[in-house]
Amino acid sequence: MHLFLTGKVQVGKSTIIRKLIGEYPGTIGGFRTVKGPQKPDGGSDIFMMDVSQWDETDYDPSQVVARRIGMTQYEGYPEVFDRIGTALLTAAKGKDLIIMDELGFMEQEAYQFQKAVLDCLERNVPVLGVVKPASTEFLEQIHKHYRTTVLEVTEGNRGQVLEEVRQRILHPQYV
Repeated sequence: MHLFLTGKVQVGKSTIIRKLIGEYPGTIGGFRTVKGPQKPDGGSDIFMMDVSQWDETDYDPSQVVARRIGMTQYEGYPEVFDRIGTALLTAAKGKDLIIMDELGFMEQEAYQFQKAVLDCLERNVPVLGVVKPASTEFLEQIHKHYRTTVLEVTEGNRGQVLEEVRQRILHPQYV
């Protein structure tokens, strides 16, 4: 019932989700994470936003869930994941589809948020998300969840993955 996409950075995972959202006939809730403008040190803020704000460019400092420091280090803010992420997933309970773009290692200490994610996987509302190709206890719970399928996206298969996601989400009765 639930689909998560994984793969290298910039391979097209979020693009697949964006295309599907444009075609989806029902109501959608959930979140997306976006990288803010680059700072002089090469780092940037990572924001968590309502999935309905796909084209938003006015970033709210209260939505910073993590910070990339320089080019390789990250610092996560579990209390913000717990506050914003949990609220967005709670608000998505009445929707037809829940988007989680993306889950990774920065929320490894955001236990309320993790619980909200896992609670969504137990419900009968389909989830479409992105999960980083990393190994944490939380991400392993998603990978191994009995209702979850993880599809790897590569440059060579992203068109096929898009079609598979379309079939599974838009026409689940035929899968």
